[in-house]
Amino acid sequence: MATYLLAWNPLKWPWRTLEQDADSCRRIGFFDDKWSCGRTKKISIGDRVFLMKLGRQSSNGIMASGLATSEPFEGPHWEDPKRTTNSVKVKFDFCLITWKKGSSILSFSKRNCLKYIGPLKQAG
Repeated sequence: MATYLLAWNPLKWPWRTLEQDADSCRRIGFFDDKWSCGRTKKISIGDRVFLMKLGRQSSNGIMASGLATSEPFEGPHWEDPKRTTNSVKVKFDFCLITWKKGSSILSFSKRNCLKYIGPLKQAG
């Protein structure tokens, strides 16, 4: 099982169902979604996926994790439907949105990731 790092930048794409998705994760233990994985086609079903919040705003870091439930597939790009991108279906089993209330999320540093979760393969 490999581990991949996906990214989300709220300044580029507003996640309109984030609070409901995080609530589902708390109530039933997961939520299903699809996420862009850039150009990569190497993700396999069962691979661990971490989602990192990016952008110029504060509180960037790893905010969600789950397991890939599909291999990458091509579909409309999230930003421009005239383009295509690869996406993967993910069963997210952890989603932290406490930064919305002024708390921090898991801050990201490559060194800490290597120490605690092993080598990451950046999707894309």
